[in-house]
Amino acid sequence: MTSATNPWNETQNIAAGRRKQTAPTTTLRQEDGELTTNLQTLQYMIQKLKPEDNQNNDNATHKQIRATTQETIDKTDDKELSLQEVRNVVASMRRKKAPG
Repeated sequence: MTSATNPWNETQNIAAGRRKQTAPTTTLRQEDGELTTNLQTLQYMIQKLKPEDNQNNDNATHKQIRATTQETIDKTDDKELSLQEVRNVVASMRRKKAPG
């Protein structure tokens, strides 16, 4: 069972295939002490766990990361991958195993 403050236990069990059917969304205790409803639970989780991406709040490191991600990577020694090469790699991956 999932605790009212940590819904990720059940989420992990579902993702790992340890649950045969999808469990209903749990409730969470909000900061004001009230419990959430199903839709409120999802909205609350997103609000609390997904940081707002506001460039005005970036420190020097974040500004550098943003700038780096905008740069085009152009390597002369890179080789193009064929569709067949990609298919071969995907086909060689073992099922139910992480690729790393």
